[in-house]
Amino acid sequence: MNDKLKFTGIIIGTLIIGFVIGFLTNGRLVKSRIDKMQSFYTEKGADRAFIRVLDPTPDQMEKIRPILRHHAQQNRELLGHHRSEQQALFLELEDELRPL
Repeated sequence: MNDKLKFTGIIIGTLIIGFVIGFLTNGRLVKSRIDKMQSFYTEKGADRAFIRVLDPTPDQMEKIRPILRHHAQQNRELLGHHRSEQQALFLELEDELRPL
């Protein structure tokens, strides 16, 4: 009986340790992916991503930089516009729900 209890305890302990390790690993992977996505929405992050993929020569880099800067500015404006529209939508929802 005592050996059976030890064996059960070891199995349960191993499962708990496995769940904890899996939980922490998954959290770290998700945070890493979110950070990569968020960095793409900054000017420097988008530049790094495109430059890494394009792997330009120094001559090409001089021509590419202004283009990337221009599109990063447009992307930032688009995101700002989207956020303001989304905020207005949430405020409208709040106004409709408040009387209830």
